[in-house]
Amino acid sequence: MLLFGGDNTNVIRGRIYDVIVYPTALTAAQRALLAAHLRSENGI
Repeated sequence: MLLFGGDNTNVIRGRIYDVIVYPTALTAAQRALLAAHLRSENGI
């Protein structure tokens, strides 16, 4: 998937909107799992 431009622009904006407007949608457990996943991807 292309990250910028074309038909994906609205999708990206929608995802950014979701992240900004609905941060509390994630439970503490989900945030912990996401953080662990990101750390493992970055090799930290």
